Amino acid sequence: MHIAKNLRYLRRRARLSQAALAQHVGLSANGLSRYEQGHATPGAEMLERLAYALGATPDELRHVDLPHVSRYRKARAAASGPRVPAAAVAPGQPRPTGA
Repeated sequence: MHIAKNLRYLRRRARLSQAALAQHVGLSANGLSRYEQGHATPGAEMLERLAYALGATPDELRHVDLPHVSRYRKARAAASGPRVPAAAVAPGQPRPTGA
């Protein structure tokens, strides 16, 4: 389970303090801190509130290593080269591959 790491990662990415996120979901800052440190696990309802407040799903918080996925996507995007907007390609012409 990745709940603790994901909560902290998503909260920081959203530039929210523990107090702000905790207040938004109806939790104490100390309670959120315990979740982020892995000392406690939120129940199903609280997990859902936290997930949706942070733009994720409860399953993503539980099962996906979001910081790792984010680093992987950034590295892959950087390796693939610059993106060419669809409007920059003449109709009927193939899109460049970025190689």
